[in-house]
Amino acid sequence: MTNQRRPRRRVRRLRPPPSSAAVALAADWAWELSGVDHVQLGRTELELGLRGQVEILRRALVGEPFQPQCGAGVGAYLVGLQATGAEALRRTLLLLAERLPGDLPISPEAARYRLTRLLVEIAAGWADAARGESPAGRTAVPGDLPAPRPGADRAAEPPNPWFE
Repeated sequence: MTNQRRPRRRVRRLRPPPSSAAVALAADWAWELSGVDHVQLGRTELELGLRGQVEILRRALVGEPFQPQCGAGVGAYLVGLQATGAEALRRTLLLLAERLPGDLPISPEAARYRLTRLLVEIAAGWADAARGESPAGRTAVPGDLPAPRPGADRAAEPPNPWFE
């Protein structure tokens, strides 16, 4: 009998499972959204999609350095679900403000500061996506006012005698 070594198996690192608070938050968020807009997904599918969004937001709250910009993606995700009514945004922001910090290892002051900025980014991302704007820049939306001509603001000012 020869002493042969077995090849080692590569162990894949798995992400930790979502916390029970995150799962409960996603379930409640799905329930809130299912009653207000024309969301095309069933509540179970919606809950699974929102679990990922809750995890993104929870990681953003405790991440270093703090990067609230991921909230804009969550807002755009809501628009992608057809949750475009004001009531959907209202319910989302209220629920997240009350329950998102929950059991996170972060001081109350830092949580309040970070949560405020994260909720603002969610609202901004939602508004941009609802208007059809891309994150890279504004696209034309029917009904927009034309851009002002260069120098048009100077025409309204009285002439300055020092520079004539």
